[in-house]
Amino acid sequence: MINIGKVESYNDLLQIRELNQNNLKNNLSEEDRLEYGFLTLDYGIDLLKDVNKIQKSIVARDNDKIVGYAIVIDKTVYGLNKLFDDLIDRLSTITFNTKKLKNINYALVGQLCIKKEYRGMGVVKEIYKFYKKEYSEKYHYLITDIDERNKRSLSAHLKIGFQIIDNFYWGESNWNIILWNWNDEN
Repeated sequence: MINIGKVESYNDLLQIRELNQNNLKNNLSEEDRLEYGFLTLDYGIDLLKDVNKIQKSIVARDNDKIVGYAIVIDKTVYGLNKLFDDLIDRLSTITFNTKKLKNINYALVGQLCIKKEYRGMGVVKEIYKFYKKEYSEKYHYLITDIDERNKRSLSAHLKIGFQIIDNFYWGESNWNIILWNWNDEN
């Protein structure tokens, strides 16, 4: 049985790191990237420790093995990583529902990954249900960006309730910025 919770130990971070490494775009075949999706940001253990000091990541466990994760970050990660900084800078220029995002308290998905054997089992939905339960009182929105070539990831996020609010070109890819409005009762 899969249980959803938060990071509890250094061993959890090591398991997240392993899942991250196994699913990085450069470590997958083109066929696997197209069929299963891919990760872009290589999380070193120091970066994982730093972001988990700010907010604990959400993990899906099958017994003692982590089979999925969502890295929880917010604007306070600014300065830890250029990719975070670039996204936060970009978000500061966007208006959503007539409000400038730079003036809104929002959370970010620093990365989401599900172990290959557990995909299609509703783990993403359960992680996001937990994410909303834990953080919707503190944050108005949940935001992330997805490489438009990562069609599986974009499709999964749109099914959860995210919507595309912007797109941009960065690092030889087009990216969609997506937002889940936790104040929307739909």
